[in-house]
Amino acid sequence: MIQTIPNSLYALKGLKFFDISHNKISCLSEAIGSCQSLVEFHAGGNLISELPRSFGDLANLEVLDLKKNKITSLPIEFGCL
Repeated sequence: MIQTIPNSLYALKGLKFFDISHNKISCLSEAIGSCQSLVEFHAGGNLISELPRSFGDLANLEVLDLKKNKITSLPIEFGCL
């Protein structure tokens, strides 16, 4: 199980599918907003308590799976999706 996502993964500009489900990840970097091609993001079954504001920059995002985390609110930038 992984606990952090290496920053080098956020540099993959052509990344379309990202699945980090069922790990022990507690936070996501603001750098995720640079993954402009991302269409599906699966992060269910982690320890994530909040999402970075940069999620609002993911204009191509169609599928977002965050079930079974510790998220209690969403950033206002989510309205941009």
